[in-house]
Amino acid sequence: MVLALAFLRGLSAAVFSVSLPFLNIYFFGSGYNMGSVGLLTGISTLIGAIARIPSGFLSDKVGARRILLLGIVMRSFALLSVAFLIHFSAHLIYFQVPLILNSFGFSLIVTSSNTIISHLDEEKKPYVLSIVRVGINIGFSLGPILGGFISEFSFSLLFFISSILSFLLIFCLIPLRKVEVENFPKSSSAENGYQHLNELKKSFIVEMFSPISDTFFMPFFISLFFSFVVVSQFLNSFPVYASFIGFSNREIGYFFTINGLFVVLFQFPIINFILKYLIKERRDKLKAMCAGIIFYFASFNLFAVFKSFFWLAFCVIILTLGEIIFMTFSSIIVMDESPTGRKGLYLGFSEFIETVGWSVGKYFGGAMFDMFKNSPSEFWLFTSSPLFLAIIFSFIFYIKLIREKNQILR
Repeated sequence: MVLALAFLRGLSAAVFSVSLPFLNIYFFGSGYNMGSVGLLTGISTLIGAIARIPSGFLSDKVGARRILLLGIVMRSFALLSVAFLIHFSAHLIYFQVPLILNSFGFSLIVTSSNTIISHLDEEKKPYVLSIVRVGINIGFSLGPILGGFISEFSFSLLFFISSILSFLLIFCLIPLRKVEVENFPKSSSAENGYQHLNELKKSFIVEMFSPISDTFFMPFFISLFFSFVVVSQFLNSFPVYASFIGFSNREIGYFFTINGLFVVLFQFPIINFILKYLIKERRDKLKAMCAGIIFYFASFNLFAVFKSFFWLAFCVIILTLGEIIFMTFSSIIVMDESPTGRKGLYLGFSEFIETVGWSVGKYFGGAMFDMFKNSPSEFWLFTSSPLFLAIIFSFIFYIKLIREKNQILR
């Protein structure tokens, strides 16, 4: 089951990196205004982000495996539609619906697979998440190589092959058939089916945004938001900064290769070491997450010290260490501490918060660069400053965890 999830998420990442980054190249080559293209892709990304919440809710109520299947089929159909639209040289506006379906399907796949992991034994989750993250990084690393090769021949063929690869994910569901995270009634009675559907509608309205009113979890969600505002700067601001101080596109690519390889090679041993020697109780996982935040802060600010390739590569390794720790334990905390029966909903909501933080980070990082691009130390200090707020809200959440434990002991 673990390898099936890793392969599923890895191939899903490869499908993304094989095709979608090259879509903008196709639109540009077709003569479309990139502002219009940005609006088109921005709308689909926004809807995909919002879709994380109902994806988690439905994973809880209908069953994560069923939602996973729906996401795979939806995404395969969307990519196939894009292939046909490219083949017949359709106008830009016709791509909107398939791109929305692709984004929605991707959300279903990610959130439902994470929901499956959340139902595993507590001690297994970190290891499964580590293996899945390795699979994702391998997929993201190999995808662009295949995509760049195929796109030289045909963009339509590129998306057709991506559709087939996406559809092959269905076979990953076979090892997951014994996963019991489903609450859907087994009765085939039409009357019972309609009754369940009505109950689902009512609970959807009541439960959909219940995480917002969860005063226990809210500090953690706020911490996630501020964290991802800064985490996004590695993809958003770092390439611009590196180019500004004189690095070539090829050298910038090497930095991201170092990041991916470090995750593949060291994700599992680092997490295994932390679990074995540093995690003694559940709230220690929050301490580990905060350690990841500190590594992020240190690496971003060290970027400003020297401007040599090897120094920045060293900083990227420190950043990747923070990434491994932060990404793994932030997910585990949601899985462990979220209410039973609502784990998918809380995972979906946290993924939505992460996406919002990532989006805000694009504009925040750009604004900071415009203001402080001639002063690297000030630029990275102010750009990474939201991490102070992330630590503060993590501390508030830590106090809540202690109080909850004390109440249980009483």
